[in-house]
Amino acid sequence: MSEFLIGLGTLLAIVGPLFLIPIIWALYRFVLLRTVGSRLRAFMVAAGIVALILAATYFPGKRRFDRMCEEQGSPTVTERVHVQGFYRTSMFPYEAVMYLKQDGFLFVEAPDPFQEGVMLRYSVAADGSVRHEKAEKVQSEYGVRINYGLKDGIATTQKVISEIETGREIARATELEYEGGPLAVLLGTFGMSSCPDPLSPIGAREFRIFYDLEGYVLGNKDLPVSLRPGR
Repeated sequence: MSEFLIGLGTLLAIVGPLFLIPIIWALYRFVLLRTVGSRLRAFMVAAGIVALILAATYFPGKRRFDRMCEEQGSPTVTERVHVQGFYRTSMFPYEAVMYLKQDGFLFVEAPDPFQEGVMLRYSVAADGSVRHEKAEKVQSEYGVRINYGLKDGIATTQKVISEIETGREIARATELEYEGGPLAVLLGTFGMSSCPDPLSPIGAREFRIFYDLEGYVLGNKDLPVSLRPGR
């Protein structure tokens, strides 16, 4: 079911603007042609009305998105530590495999995504496979808190890395996505915006830092000079 919904959403993002054609035509044919008289003028007025409605629903959210991007879009790192493993507030098994196999952590801990109240510790077995076992308590010194939000058509995903015992924050990165407002389906991909923007050089670098923040801050990945603590 989830795969169907994802596929449907992707299809609408691609073909959504095509729905504007029958909307403009219906407004032209059944409303404006009778009152305006000139076919060309009626069509232009119909297209203009639809464009104004789209603009009125798109730009207020886009302005909020731009402000949030300016305030939260750039990752901040105040300290880096090297640890064997860490705790994350939410994580799926495939993400644990990435941290263990690609980033080289010895273990990662997180609540079981399929059983409430159960915590799991993932690690690499002697044969190279990834195993998991129930954990009675958190062994990690540092944790990664994942915060999700959706308001006014702006989806946010935030990572905050902090020392578990004291709550002292050492890094933060946020990804924002704007769908295009209440009529986003009619704008499709043309109404979507991402922050950081992976299509720009700086945005691509900042998105990679967001995506791999755990490896940059808690592991051995080398941060860009501009984000290294003390600079």
